[in-house]
Amino acid sequence: MERFKMTPPLSTIIADSQSVVRHALRTLFHLNSDLRVNVVGEAASADELQSLLALRSIDLLILDADLIGLAREGGVRAIRKLCPGTAIIVLGVRPESRSAALAAEAECFCSKVDGVEYLLACIQTIQQSADRSANAGFAS
Repeated sequence: MERFKMTPPLSTIIADSQSVVRHALRTLFHLNSDLRVNVVGEAASADELQSLLALRSIDLLILDADLIGLAREGGVRAIRKLCPGTAIIVLGVRPESRSAALAAEAECFCSKVDGVEYLLACIQTIQQSADRSANAGFAS
């Protein structure tokens, strides 16, 4: 009999300059508990984000492409170097943000003007990848 080990919820930080976006995402995750997302912090600026990242390791960062101070701090590439094992989903409104985010090795870019379906699919893919990693060689 083969067993499947579920990973714990993704420890997540939401970093967005707009409080309404942070609140909406937190509510979305609460309403979609099957995603297994645990929001452990929120940041309204790159400085706040760096403080949070210095305190803890996380599984998932949901990042506003236009986060206050992000460009000054080195953008997604700097976060990737600081947290190499963290999955990063970038949210943005400008189409040119997509190519920059993906070039900086973000897992996904989601438009803030589209529906949430793609964001939810990205999170599910990240969770499934974590589950597969946890189950590599796990059978009894």
